[in-house]
Amino acid sequence: MNAAFQAALNAALSGAPAFQAALTALINASQNFAASFTAALPGLAAQLNAALSGAFGATLPALSAAFNATLNAVLSGSLPAFQASLAGLNAAFQAALNAALSGAPAFQAALTALINASQNFAASFTAALPGLAAQLSGSFSASLAGLNAALNGAFSGGFNGLSAALSAMFTGGLSGLSGAVNAAFSGLNAALSAGLSVELAAELSAALSASLSSGLSGLVQTGGALVTSLGAGLTGLVQTGEALAGGLGAGLASVAQTGNSLARIWLNASAQIIAAIEGATGASFGVGLAGLGQTGEALVASVEGAVAELSETGVAFLTAVNVAGVEIAADVRDILINLQLALEAALRASIGFNAAA
Repeated sequence: MNAAFQAALNAALSGAPAFQAALTALINASQNFAASFTAALPGLAAQLNAALSGAFGATLPALSAAFNATLNAVLSGSLPAFQASLAGLNAAFQAALNAALSGAPAFQAALTALINASQNFAASFTAALPGLAAQLSGSFSASLAGLNAALNGAFSGGFNGLSAALSAMFTGGLSGLSGAVNAAFSGLNAALSAGLSVELAAELSAALSASLSSGLSGLVQTGGALVTSLGAGLTGLVQTGEALAGGLGAGLASVAQTGNSLARIWLNASAQIIAAIEGATGASFGVGLAGLGQTGEALVASVEGAVAELSETGVAFLTAVNVAGVEIAADVRDILINLQLALEAALRASIGFNAAA
């Protein structure tokens, strides 16, 4: 189940590197464009300033000299010289204007290249966006659908099998344990009844008859000692039976508490597992895992059914053990009563026989 979940998660995130690479290329292209444009602007401005400064710096002295010559010719009253200076002034002005505008084509070419590069970049980016969006949408849709199916299959199969296995294991194991305990207690009851009722009574009767046949005086003393020892023995047997019944009751109570604690632990653990799985998958995948809620509900239902069956089996087991303990206590009490009656009968028979003799 862990391997299937890892494979589905890797399939869901397989489109992330392509998206990251495209985004990185876009960021790098934008940075390169900004850097090239920023680097070109100072050079272009410096080139334009140099061209204008060179053109006007080279032609202004000549223009000033021609203007001064024209003024001198006018002031001197020489009209031909004034016309010649005007022609020279016109030529110098044309030359200065041509020199000033000689840097314009370079600036225009650079600006045209910049505009073309910007248009090409915008066109390529616009053309790449729909394909990138379609690729990302397709990859995420396919991977989320596969992940949903894989998770549903894994959780449904794994938890259903786990629920059935747990239910079968606890039901079969506790049923077999209950049968074994009942059989063991029944065998112990039969063995105690047979051994204490017949053999012990016969042995005590033979021993009392042999010991009391020696004399009436010794019989009285032996009877007193025997009654005392029997009373102490019976008291010890009663106390032992009470302690056994108390220990058995405490053990049954501990078993009941352990079964209840186990059931509560299973319920709490199941609820926490379901809550953790639902929270993690809901926060990570959202709409893509809508079928996981139904799988969680089926899991909760199966776990609750298994726990209910476990509780019923535990109650049946505790009931059987309780009944067996009550039967054992009753059998021990009957055995002790029969033993006391047998001892009293043997004692009376021995005393009557010796008195008659």
